[in-house]
This record gives sequence, structure tokens and C-alpha cells, in this order.
Amino acid sequence: MKDDRAPAGIHLFQWVRDVDAYHEEIAKRGAQIASVPANQPYGIRELAIRDINGIGIVFGQDIETEQAGQREHCAFGG
Repeated sequence: MKDDRAPAGIHLFQWVRDVDAYHEEIAKRGAQIASVPANQPYGIRELAIRDINGIGIVFGQDIETEQAGQREHCAFGG
């Protein structure tokens, strides 16, 4: 249920295994995407959304993990 007051000082971060797959899933469900998945200079690939009350939630994964998975995927011809 939406609150009438604007949130202040709240920001959440959640680790996920695959930011791009999660983005695709929640976008299909109508999530309010604040920023699409992007690599950040501090080594994390992030996706940001806003919940129904306007609270920012960032989902992230280590870029190294993402790149290792891509190398492994290519190595097995998948």
C-alpha cells in the first residue's frame, strides 16, 4: 500500500546472480526501472528500481563474476 509521505534517507542494495536476467523478469512485470543494468567503475553491474513508495532499490553483481560466467559459457560452446 502506497504511503502519502515521500520516503527519506532510505536506499536498499541486494546482490543477485544475474542482473540482466533479473531486469528482464521484473520489467515484464511492470517494475519502475530507475536505471537499466550498467557496469560501474567500482566493479559492480547494477540495476536500480523504485518501489511503490519511491524507495530506491539497487540490485547488483560483481562484474568479475559476470565476466567469468561468460568465459565459462563460451568455453563449453553454450
